[in-house]
Amino acid sequence: MIWYSRIKHAKRHLNEFSPYITIEKVANLMVSILEKHFRIVNLKSYPIALKIEPTPLCQLKCPLCLHKDPQYNKKFKLEDNLTKDRLIKIIEPLKNK
Repeated sequence: MIWYSRIKHAKRHLNEFSPYITIEKVANLMVSILEKHFRIVNLKSYPIALKIEPTPLCQLKCPLCLHKDPQYNKKFKLEDNLTKDRLIKIIEPLKNK
């Protein structure tokens, strides 16, 4: 029954991401899958997902985390936040991959 819910989920979101699918992205995904399957150490593929944190600050109070200490958050400045220019510099080389 799990496969049915996965197919249903994929159909629901297909219209959202289908305009962004390119041959380069499909080729990169296939290379990435093969590299993972054969456990290749020196990768030729680009990341298939990217998570970018725009700020080093955190409001969560996790018991064992350094970020819960107010002194830890005070040492960060506004310049430490991710700017639009720096974000573009990160994403631009990867956008077609």
